[in-house]
Amino acid sequence: MKQGLSDFSKILYLEVIDATFSIDGVLGAFAFTMSIPLILIGNGPGEIAGWVLPIARRLRERAGAGMRLVLILPPSQFSSGREGRIAAASGLFDEIVPPARAVRLALGWGALAVTRPAALLHLGGDLWVSRRLAARWTVPAFAYAETPLIARHQRAFQRIFVASQVVAERLSVAGVEPSRLFVSGDPRLDDLPRRKTTAGTGRLHAVLLAGSRSHFFRLLFPLWAETALALRALAADISLTVAASPHLPQESVEEALAPWRERLAREGISFRLVEAPEAMADADLVMTIPGTTTMQVAAAPVAALVVVPLQSVGGVPTEGLWQWLLSIPLLGPALKRALAPGYIRRQRFVSLPNRLTGRAILPEVVGRVEPAALARTAAALLADPAARRRIEEALAEAAGPRGAAARIADQILAAVAVGRTPVAVG
Repeated sequence: MKQGLSDFSKILYLEVIDATFSIDGVLGAFAFTMSIPLILIGNGPGEIAGWVLPIARRLRERAGAGMRLVLILPPSQFSSGREGRIAAASGLFDEIVPPARAVRLALGWGALAVTRPAALLHLGGDLWVSRRLAARWTVPAFAYAETPLIARHQRAFQRIFVASQVVAERLSVAGVEPSRLFVSGDPRLDDLPRRKTTAGTGRLHAVLLAGSRSHFFRLLFPLWAETALALRALAADISLTVAASPHLPQESVEEALAPWRERLAREGISFRLVEAPEAMADADLVMTIPGTTTMQVAAAPVAALVVVPLQSVGGVPTEGLWQWLLSIPLLGPALKRALAPGYIRRQRFVSLPNRLTGRAILPEVVGRVEPAALARTAAALLADPAARRRIEEALAEAAGPRGAAARIADQILAAVAVGRTPVAVG
């Protein structure tokens, strides 16, 4: 009965999800009757760009067109709502299942034709969905993980891929069986361009990354705009760019930009809708928030300043059940603002390179962030080429060798018993 209530509660927001993803829903509207040997599960801008697509490319390179590759988009509070379109544009997938249908499948409602041999790889989103689908289809399941949330779901996965030995040790302390862990490296590095060799040789260029999710963009853009203006007053001769994802809704961009457009233009500060790797390709300093972009600066590598403005945490999504508890109107944002400082203090680092290595490579600014103070910190870094060079050298070492996506793809393909007689299970 308890499980039934839990399942029913997950249905309550299906209609909301359906409305949000109504366009993407067309992509998964038909159940195919062909074999589906490889199923990737993940959602969110960083997860799709950094994990799903690099691994899908390596799977295609190895298995060819004969492989049937399916992407399931589970519910995720970090999703932008455009992940289905981005994945479809890659041309890598035979079918893309939107979030509402993913939940129905996990609950046993509806069908997706699956034949064995097959394998499932969790790459982000609700672990509950991946666990239930693996059990329903009785296929070997794998996961890429960075946080201890995987610990209570670990038995559903034969192998858990991690970016570094430091992460493996952290998950072991959290209760994950060491025998399940495989240090693969970080797939986010594999398809990222190297920094242009001309960067750092001419006029200094600072880039402020305003995000790829609407809620982060709305919260962050005013801080970035004020910081850019303050930095211009301190360093009149540098080039300044505020950049945001081209996948943001146009109305969100216009609403945030409108009050600042004239002032930014008057001070020679450009605004660009561009993917983060392209925006930072000729940068001397990047300013960003924690997340995928902190690994992108490591891949470049380029010096960066990682910022956590605690005054804005009331509108930021959280992981797991906390997201739903802290979404209660009025009470939720207040609780976030009250709990965030303590939670952040318990985290030794917030940026991925620092967390993966256990050392302070990227400077982090955490607290009530004031634009003038942040601009002074950025100006000091821009004026210190030796400090930036030390950061970049440490980032290159922290990033480690590329090829994680290929290593994960090889492990997944090895789990698919080639030559076995297909058995329908879906």
